[in-house]
Amino acid sequence: MSLTHETISVRQAGLDISIIDIEGDVTVAAEASLLEAHAEASERHARAIILNLSRMAYLNNSGIGLLVRLLIRANHQNQALLIWGLSEHDKQVFLRTRLSEALGIYASEQDALAAAHAALGATVGFIPPQSSAALAPATAIAATAIAAN
Repeated sequence: MSLTHETISVRQAGLDISIIDIEGDVTVAAEASLLEAHAEASERHARAIILNLSRMAYLNNSGIGLLVRLLIRANHQNQALLIWGLSEHDKQVFLRTRLSEALGIYASEQDALAAAHAALGATVGFIPPQSSAALAPATAIAATAIAAN
């Protein structure tokens, strides 16, 4: 899948884990590609999805809203959503907006995979969604980002 400012692809990292690689800008223009990638990962029966943002060039408010929307979809499908590869600036944005409380954020793909394997191994049947308390700030961010566009 590819558009003007981003390339998004899905790969498997085991039976229950998919990795979505994102290269380029995460803005409203990435919405269709990212939601399609999530659907593809879901069709592969992923119970954990790792977003590889190590090659993300730019993230704006609508991109944050898009990630929140993806988190909500993952939660509705009892999927864990983990992220790795954030720049220091973007890590600070995720901390300030409290998105870090709703998403698993890791320094490397290996760390994210280990966390996904541990979570899958510790559950019987599914990974419980993050608490609604953790989603509250994320939902507010999505509403703000969507209102800004």
